[in-house]
Amino acid sequence: MSFASYSFAFQEINNSIYFPRVAQGHGSCSGAPNPQFTQNNSAKITGTGGQALAFCSSNLGAGLPSDGCDGQQCVVTGSLSTPSLSLTGPNSFPIWNSNETIECSTTQSTSINTLNQVNLTSGCELTFLPNNNGYRIKNFQLNQNAKAILSSGDYWFESANFVQNSQLVIDGDVRIFILGNTQISGSQLNATSTGNLTIVAYGSISFNNQSIVNGYIYAADQLTLNNNSVLNGRVTAKQLTMSGSSRINQFEQQGYTCFSDDFNRSSLGQSWVPFTSSGNFTPRIVSDRLRLTEDIGNQATAVTYQRIFPADGNLVQVELDYYAWADLTGNGADGISLIFSDASVTPRTGGFGGSLGYAPRNPTSTTPAVSGFAGGWLGIGLDEWGNYSNPTEGRQGGPGFREQAVAIRGSESANYQYLVGTDANLNPKLDVRRTCQWWGGGCSFPGAGPGHRYFITIDSRSGGAVWVRVDRSVNGTMQTIIDWYNVLSNPNQGATPVDFLLSLAGSTGASVNHHEIDNFRVCALKSREVGEQVDHFRFTLPSSDALTCNAADVQIQACANSSCSELYQQPVSVNLSPNASPSASGGWVNGPQINFSNGIANLKLRRNTPGSVTVGVQNSTPTAKPFSTNLCRYGTGDYSAQNCSLVFSDSGFIIDVPHAYANQLVTGTITALSKGDNPEQCIPSFAGVDKDVSLWSEYLTPSGGQGFSAMNVVVDDLPISNNSAAPSHRSLYFDENGQAEFELTYREAGSLALHARFNGSGDEQDLQLTGQANFIRVPRALVLSTNHSYNSAHPDGKCPAADLSCLVFARAGEGFNLNIKAVAAEPNEDNDFTNNLGVINYQQQSIILNHTLVEPSNGSAGSIGTLNYDHEFGEVTTVQQSVSEVGVFYFSLVPPTSYLGLNLIEADLPIAVTSTGPIGRFIPAYFAVSPMTVTLTSACSTEGQPFTYLGQPFAYANNPGLYLQPKSGSGSDTLNYLIGDWWRYNNQWAERAYHHAVDDNDFPIDFTNELIAPVSRQSPSTSGVILMGEKLRYQKPIDPMVPFNADFNLQLSINDLRDSDDVCYRTSYSEDCLGYTFENIDQTMPLYWGRLTIEDVFGPETQGLQQKIISEYYTSDGFVTNTHDNCTELPQLSVFEFQSNDFSVNQAGSKPPVTVTMQPDTSPLTLEQGMKRLDYTAPGVSNRGVIKALLNLEQHGLPWLRRYNSQSETWDDSVSGQVQFGLYRGNDRVIWWRELN
Repeated sequence: MSFASYSFAFQEINNSIYFPRVAQGHGSCSGAPNPQFTQNNSAKITGTGGQALAFCSSNLGAGLPSDGCDGQQCVVTGSLSTPSLSLTGPNSFPIWNSNETIECSTTQSTSINTLNQVNLTSGCELTFLPNNNGYRIKNFQLNQNAKAILSSGDYWFESANFVQNSQLVIDGDVRIFILGNTQISGSQLNATSTGNLTIVAYGSISFNNQSIVNGYIYAADQLTLNNNSVLNGRVTAKQLTMSGSSRINQFEQQGYTCFSDDFNRSSLGQSWVPFTSSGNFTPRIVSDRLRLTEDIGNQATAVTYQRIFPADGNLVQVELDYYAWADLTGNGADGISLIFSDASVTPRTGGFGGSLGYAPRNPTSTTPAVSGFAGGWLGIGLDEWGNYSNPTEGRQGGPGFREQAVAIRGSESANYQYLVGTDANLNPKLDVRRTCQWWGGGCSFPGAGPGHRYFITIDSRSGGAVWVRVDRSVNGTMQTIIDWYNVLSNPNQGATPVDFLLSLAGSTGASVNHHEIDNFRVCALKSREVGEQVDHFRFTLPSSDALTCNAADVQIQACANSSCSELYQQPVSVNLSPNASPSASGGWVNGPQINFSNGIANLKLRRNTPGSVTVGVQNSTPTAKPFSTNLCRYGTGDYSAQNCSLVFSDSGFIIDVPHAYANQLVTGTITALSKGDNPEQCIPSFAGVDKDVSLWSEYLTPSGGQGFSAMNVVVDDLPISNNSAAPSHRSLYFDENGQAEFELTYREAGSLALHARFNGSGDEQDLQLTGQANFIRVPRALVLSTNHSYNSAHPDGKCPAADLSCLVFARAGEGFNLNIKAVAAEPNEDNDFTNNLGVINYQQQSIILNHTLVEPSNGSAGSIGTLNYDHEFGEVTTVQQSVSEVGVFYFSLVPPTSYLGLNLIEADLPIAVTSTGPIGRFIPAYFAVSPMTVTLTSACSTEGQPFTYLGQPFAYANNPGLYLQPKSGSGSDTLNYLIGDWWRYNNQWAERAYHHAVDDNDFPIDFTNELIAPVSRQSPSTSGVILMGEKLRYQKPIDPMVPFNADFNLQLSINDLRDSDDVCYRTSYSEDCLGYTFENIDQTMPLYWGRLTIEDVFGPETQGLQQKIISEYYTSDGFVTNTHDNCTELPQLSVFEFQSNDFSVNQAGSKPPVTVTMQPDTSPLTLEQGMKRLDYTAPGVSNRGVIKALLNLEQHGLPWLRRYNSQSETWDDSVSGQVQFGLYRGNDRVIWWRELN
């Protein structure tokens, strides 16, 4: 904030710079504490928006809770971008001495601003009164059950203590600067948020117990929140520590915020609205400066900055570099004014020349009188010539001519009276000009300048006062040229408006200068964007004179653009001119304050004496755009600012045509009247006679344009003219009351005028009676229907069954045609309006569209894509509509309750609506797909390392599944698709295929599935589908290979991801249908090239032998025993084949018997660490021979342990081993040679 008047002025604190987010560090990470952010226990921060906190480090892994930032674990950026506040130089903590002490235990107030001790005890309520110099307190003690109330300003505490159950109430905008370390223990600071609080701690600050602080905290060192302390606001600290159940909740208070413009571009853009009231120059950017005038005479221009500044409790400072220059000799003129005006009044410039575009100016022989700036409240003039301070030319007050001066004039209600100003001839001057030496040394011009920087400050934070001050910086040296002045000290100043607009006006007269500004900046505690505005207002007046004894019909329109092709649809509040009720000089029936919506209202204007009344808008909410002009027309004539006066006469026709539906027959009346003795009472002009009356109609709204249908008004069964120069004639009988009746119908919709004229003859020579009645014809109904090209078999979408039997009409979120037809009334109504005659001329903006879900009845209605539409000329208005959900729907609209300013409810002319009836079916536009996690289960996973043999079937641990998220065309979820039979996906992935991810050719993958419907929905309420019962097998290659991990893709085709309505998977609605691939499945399950070996053994016939059965797998070192194999189950011994010519094996016979058993003899016969054995009994002495043990692997379910026979080029089905009794086979490591002769 900029507090230029304060003895100790701390810099402005721009919240967007120093408090950009809910919590952050400041400075740099070099030398920052580690951790810089600590959060423990149940402490939480809300309002992070999911973004990382700007701190260098945190206590991650050392107690940082998992839900500390909006339900997620807090993450820090590891870097800082917020600068540290300078606490030295001009921002150093001040030094003062005082013996003043306040001991408070009751209600009291103080304005002593330099204090030694303030001690507030139980029962105290101490109010610090507004003080422009702020408060400085050595020691501030806010004790239990005490309350301090701080008004706007800066407060400096050398030390402070806030204890349990104490309250600090903030009234306005308060900054507290604390030098020492501070404890806030169970106290409440700004708990009710009655103002804005910023605390700057030069040291550390801690919150304990149940402290509540609403505001922004800056800690040069550490901020600690303990226990249940709560900070609602923002925090910037060198170190932030939170524990217990403490909270920091994002709360954005509006602080001192600045807006700037350097004009380094070619066009003004949207922030400024320019205007020219005199001359041919419009403010624009020239040489990267905003030029307000050229050095050409009698120019008057202005610009308004598009921001609103609340007038109460605000601090506003405007800064600008001012350039006033001309490469001319003599004195320059005139200057610029910086204007604060009532934001509810449309800005319009004041007088040119010495009035600087703010004050009024009297007429001259060549120029008309000019009022002061519309709604002006304060005008600060930078005046080169000197007349802004001069009470001449229509300006009120002032010391007289003062050249090279700055002066301030007051409000419109005070007639822009002079308030305060400088003496003449400020040094240096406000402008630069060409200078010439008197001795003939030539002339010189330094160029555009002088570029001094001006500071205009308005401070309204002190109750009952609005202070203004003007400073100037010249070459870096600050000058106060107008010190603090209370604008409200002028008793005529008038009430302060609710809001201010800020404008700049420039002016030249007979003498000239260029007038420019640069590096504009405005800072304020409170401001807001102007928002949407009315472009301008228009009035339609009767095209014939009105009667003094009757009110005239006037229509007002709030225009949304310069051509008024669109009306401002939102509510508008208007103060009309004349600002009066009906009177001799004119006024409005029902008063000058009106409220209306939809951009149009019908009014009644009355004047009780002959004469004219000029209509207009004094002010409005929302305002009209700056410098806009009210436009008026008579009937259907051209709009002009000069057509805003209506003449009232004492006699004429009063015509009454009731408002009605299009094509409805009504009875109208024409009454010939003149003013009676009572000015407000009309009496008949003639009675009991037939008169020839000229009649013609006039189109008011609409009155033409492409598609307009020109139809005649029919009176007494015959069409009448629509040309005033060639009217139709009717003989009408006027009864004793001077009234004639007629029947009228009009086939179309719109607003029209019926005109009547009587030209007297004979005894009534020169008697002329004229009159006009405006009437409105309303559509009887709006009829809706649909059509779409998506399904040629079902183009209109009609779905009487309203269920799944309906054909597909459109996809959710996809545009279809919603057709709205306006129809006229029929003589015999049957409430079926579908076949009524269409209405061509009906136009209306912003008709609200709606829809209703029919089925599924328990589903979501979703949203429609087009919320409102503008009905246009033609038989049918077609709108591109869409609905975001699946199902069957009605489409309808909310009938307008007003039309052309006519309240249809009050007029008993409601527009009926015929909805579309059930329309459907709507289906999803596409599926989005997200996969479930897929893992494998090894064929062998008991003890040891899980593995699977090549060729051995394995399965999924987590089955492949997809979430088929049904989407609308815009990408939103269609929830109704998940309901019951509206789920239309029953695809069994018949085209699925498996491929090894690395080299598909080397490793074919087979699959089998015994389920009839292997793909099923996860549950009735979810979008997940899962593949169940799948068995997979890597085909075993011929050549042994080292182990590798399973790594394959499951590929689904486009057709696998289609439902029964052809909804498919896409990445977005505009993309093509896609298949889906589960890529790199598992990558962890080992695969072994395995074999089963039955060893050859030998030994003496007197000893039993043991024959090992071993599972092996291939490695880089050759085959090794698979010690991980505790899974392979051998068949029962009975299926082994024992072949021997020497022994009877496991059977009786004549040969020596040998018994074979499987060891260990446990069931099932599963390998243990890759081994099992066959134990053979000894056949006995001299019983020698061989037994061959053979196992058919293919036949007994172990084909993956077979070996490949390269000679037969087939896989050997069986494996065998030999047992030899009584023969020694010799040493395996000896090679025997045989001699050949």
